[in-house]
Amino acid sequence: MKKVLVLSLALIILLGMAAHGTFAYFSDTETSVGNVFCAWVEEPCEHDCAAYVISFDQGQTKGGGDVDEGRSHPEEALGAPDGGCDPIRGFVSLGFSGEIVLEFCHFVGGSLTITEITCANPNYPLEKVEVWGSNDGSNWVFLGYADNTDNLGGSDRHETVITLDENCCIRYVKLVDITPEGLHSTGADAFDLDAVCGEPCEVSDGTLVIVSDTDTMVTEAGGAPVGPQNAVLAWVHGNWGDITGHTFTAEAEWIWETYDTDDPGSSWPEDGRVVRFEREFCIPCNPESATLYITVDNGYNAYINGNLIGCAQVDSCAVCQDVPCGGTCEPCEGCAGCSGWQATDLTEPHVDGSNWTTVETYSIDISWLSVGTNTLEILAANEQLDGGIWSSNPAGLIYELVIDYGDDCDYCCTDQEME
Repeated sequence: MKKVLVLSLALIILLGMAAHGTFAYFSDTETSVGNVFCAWVEEPCEHDCAAYVISFDQGQTKGGGDVDEGRSHPEEALGAPDGGCDPIRGFVSLGFSGEIVLEFCHFVGGSLTITEITCANPNYPLEKVEVWGSNDGSNWVFLGYADNTDNLGGSDRHETVITLDENCCIRYVKLVDITPEGLHSTGADAFDLDAVCGEPCEVSDGTLVIVSDTDTMVTEAGGAPVGPQNAVLAWVHGNWGDITGHTFTAEAEWIWETYDTDDPGSSWPEDGRVVRFEREFCIPCNPESATLYITVDNGYNAYINGNLIGCAQVDSCAVCQDVPCGGTCEPCEGCAGCSGWQATDLTEPHVDGSNWTTVETYSIDISWLSVGTNTLEILAANEQLDGGIWSSNPAGLIYELVIDYGDDCDYCCTDQEME
């Protein structure tokens, strides 16, 4: 039996709400959103079905009417499937274009089972929802669709099973009604939700390896925004096989904005080039360590989520030209290291063409990383070389980012394919 606790404040608010209005809930957890009243099932909550209603924005029937009051209680979507048509009970009608957000007791993964109730014959028109997942109730990932087409043995209950990606765990689920209104007669109230249930989320310790390949995006070149567009495999100079300091995995490729450095209509590569690369990636569980291996022909700055990891073969004196510097043009007092070189003519000493053959290794502060989406950004330079051509002044970036994570998984990692 589902239990509902309603605060006195909620009673006052409900008196002024229309039956098809928007309801916001909060649970007794730290991760909830909204603060009007609580709705929950048996406590302590130990099952794997949705347990809390976070928000409910009910749509209308076809024709613009209110959904029947008896089919408008969002708490009926909590707990295990228990809805049916004889008598009609245990589900909530979303209404056309309606939306509901539910929270689980704990993180679930593996698969989601969405149970819908259709009180009619098996030939009843399609009712359908988009299904979204989240670890925090704010950042949503598309998981798939659920509908009323899978009739379980001629019963009123319909189940859609959505298989989640490996290491994909969610705490919140959002269902958005997309039922085709034109298929239904006046008075229909769209998707009727009985329950959403998952599986215990079990994720082992793991290692995530992100490498330079064509999934890296180019977002800026020569001082101007581009694309974003996918990087391409670069023309590989013979000297690139002689780099020292790290042996890259076979999946790591030399990449650049173009295959070679010929750029019709400009004097590049003779004048050099600055290209900004970005790579988004998802950490499925709490990061425990992270290491970046990188080199660029000729120099770079590297950032993770906006934090400077390090730089090589570039110099900050460009922003300190009026301040005396050391003989090797070391960063000047009051100037940030690795900054300003991209606005220079890319000649030495701003971009050093002699030391790029050594791979740099950086241990990344894991406080800069987060479970979920992160961004690696690399501002890469090809040094100016008087008289240079594509074969004598090539450009290339190669990197390998290794992240070890623990088994405390709390994020649904990637958008699954919409079909």
